[in-house]
Amino acid sequence: PTLEILLCAFAAKGLRQTSGSTARNKIAALKAWHSANNWVWHGGDRLAQVLNGIHNMTPSSSIQPKRPPVTIQALELLALYLNHSDPVDVAILACTCMAFWGQCRLGKLIPISTTHFTNRLFPSWNSIQYSPNNHCTRVLHLPATKTNCQGQDIALVQQCGPTNPIKIMSLHTQINKSTPSMPLFSIKRQYDTLILTKKIFLNQCNQIWKGAGYTTFTGHSFRIRGTTHLLLSRVPPNVIKAMGHWLSNAFLRYWRAVDLIMP
Repeated sequence: PTLEILLCAFAAKGLRQTSGSTARNKIAALKAWHSANNWVWHGGDRLAQVLNGIHNMTPSSSIQPKRPPVTIQALELLALYLNHSDPVDVAILACTCMAFWGQCRLGKLIPISTTHFTNRLFPSWNSIQYSPNNHCTRVLHLPATKTNCQGQDIALVQQCGPTNPIKIMSLHTQINKSTPSMPLFSIKRQYDTLILTKKIFLNQCNQIWKGAGYTTFTGHSFRIRGTTHLLLSRVPPNVIKAMGHWLSNAFLRYWRAVDLIMP
């Protein structure tokens, strides 16, 4: 077993060179190795203090800039420019509204590419139903998530304006619905069905946004702004936390435009 003083020295090796999260990940890997070999773990308060110090002294070069969030205005721009009669555009708009209003990670709705697609990890047409308690609400079951291998239920409720997820999902169902076991965000074509991937999705979205002067967005931008938009709409934080299936208050760091929230 590694003595705590050696663990501290190992962690401190990256002081002022790497981020605190990098140091914590390395220590976590060592701890897992000790556990796998049934060795006693000697990391304690001293190691915790060293890791905190490394975090506080993280160089600016190791700090990633905050991801730009997708605003409701950017979402409405998609609704305006995407073709509501085109199967690909409709699937993209439906996925966009699901990720934003459902506070979903894009990677839980669609795969990076078709080679990364596994049926059991992504929602199918069977996964979305009307709520038994409210027929104006749709419930999407995600088969597996980052924090729950049993999956989670995402509730979609009516919203005002052109990005109403209930209306958009109904349009997507009308145009693209396939066999129940097919991916929810699949695209019906004349002779076959295409799976919507993050590459297709982000390329189309960013092409529209760039033309309007927006920056390039990533898949995580939808979830973080969906959370912020609900906060700005005066939805209670505990409700937002439950809707987004946040297991802790970590979602607080994703809130943007806090100055607009303050009275």
